[in-house]
Amino acid sequence: SLELGNSGKIAETSIEETAAAYVRNILDIQKQGPFRLAGYSFGGVVAHEMACQLLEMGHEVEFLGMFDTHSPAAVARVYSPLERLTVFWRQSAGQPLGQRFGSLASRIREGMHTHRRIKSEISLATSSGPASAYSDLRRVQVREENWRSMQAYRPRPFKGRITLFKTNHVNDKVEWPADYGWSPVALSGLDIVSVSGHHLALFAPEHIETLAEALSTSLRRSSSPTS
Repeated sequence: SLELGNSGKIAETSIEETAAAYVRNILDIQKQGPFRLAGYSFGGVVAHEMACQLLEMGHEVEFLGMFDTHSPAAVARVYSPLERLTVFWRQSAGQPLGQRFGSLASRIREGMHTHRRIKSEISLATSSGPASAYSDLRRVQVREENWRSMQAYRPRPFKGRITLFKTNHVNDKVEWPADYGWSPVALSGLDIVSVSGHHLALFAPEHIETLAEALSTSLRRSSSPTS
């Protein structure tokens, strides 16, 4: 989201407004397309709206990529505690029994710790005044405003193809549709490319090479005359 100053109150900004500001910045540097856009998580939603705005302005959008981005319009179901345990247990089916129990115990501890941390972060972010620039508190406040604006946004139909780079990690918290909700707005089709890792580790050193290779392949395909 856009902000007022480096340490002032974070402005409530819509996805449409954020995308429009980025589009203006892009056109200041490059006046004409074709444009290639991609974004990660929240950034993928912004990239989608940017692509729609650029098309409305008469520009060509050659490529629109989503890095593990869920559509705000996607219908998801939160697993019950028992379902979460079942999903994780199935996920670790290849491990020896003792190791599976150890992994399950570690996952439960990790989940409890993450839940407490996020709950504490949100409480502090909402009760505190504007945080200093680049601080951890500022990061959380920006994250929460991004989440608010994303939930208020409903993606518009995009005339081109969308490429979704989807992690192969099985989510043991939420059941998402296989297309993450993008098929209805991808009017020329949706390409789903499986990549290694999980959502928060998508760009980690151990996964970045496979992601870069998948992105390069998709970009070459999008610029091919026969694509």
